[in-house]
Amino acid sequence: MKNQMLVEIPIEDRAQVLRDSAHSVEEQRYKRYFDAEEITELNKDFVQKDQNYWRNEVEKKAIIKSLIAELKVESQAVQILRAKIRTGYEEVKGDVFLMDDQELQQMGYYDPSGRLIDQRRLKPEERQLRMNQFKVS
Repeated sequence: MKNQMLVEIPIEDRAQVLRDSAHSVEEQRYKRYFDAEEITELNKDFVQKDQNYWRNEVEKKAIIKSLIAELKVESQAVQILRAKIRTGYEEVKGDVFLMDDQELQQMGYYDPSGRLIDQRRLKPEERQLRMNQFKVS
């Protein structure tokens, strides 16, 4: 199955075209992998948050009560960014588009940008039997 569908269609229109063409639409969790530009941006955010975190750790000794809330928020943001950078993806919940490939007997799951996120064999009820009926007649 294709790793990317509808590349010639603008990204903002892709989800609608997929929705109109899909065998069916399901909502499920899937991994949205980051491209190099997004990882670079995450790295910038990480460095900034990490620097702020350690700067505040030093100041904490003098004004501990006023910085506790800010440190908690920044620490969580750093952990989230670090996890995103380390894994290279984030788990999102949204519509996925099931596109069947009768020739390969596969069902592809595509995200709204048209990227293949999963695939499986077709279930018996998803197979098109019309082709076999013509041969029998």
